[in-house]
Amino acid sequence: MMGTGGDIVIQIFCHDLAVAEALSTDIEKAVAKVEGVVDVVASIKATRPELKITPDRRRISDLGLSTTQVGNTIKTSVLGEVATMYREGGDEYDIRVQLSEESRVSKEDLENILIMTPAGKQVAIAFARRYCVLHRAA
Repeated sequence: MMGTGGDIVIQIFCHDLAVAEALSTDIEKAVAKVEGVVDVVASIKATRPELKITPDRRRISDLGLSTTQVGNTIKTSVLGEVATMYREGGDEYDIRVQLSEESRVSKEDLENILIMTPAGKQVAIAFARRYCVLHRAA
């Protein structure tokens, strides 16, 4: 992952941060040796943690829900969803519904997202999944 301000940009995509850094260093050194090349800069973008939620299809079915409903609830809660548009003076603004940033920070926050069952009962997403795995940057 090289700098992004010049005429030539080299990007490295890799699952292993240590390998990506080593490749970046090697490429940076090799490119810097090329005659006429100036201002060689390497930059590593920090990866974002990832939470993998594996649905428990039996529990979801027992609650009268579908995996699509559970997935959409999580997606809307975390990423948000445009619910409507606001128009004023010829301008349009999306009205996005999502949890506040403070309510979607930790694994526990996400496990406590509530979903309404057809019976009118609210249950936490934690009851509809087998496990959550938090992948952090190396």
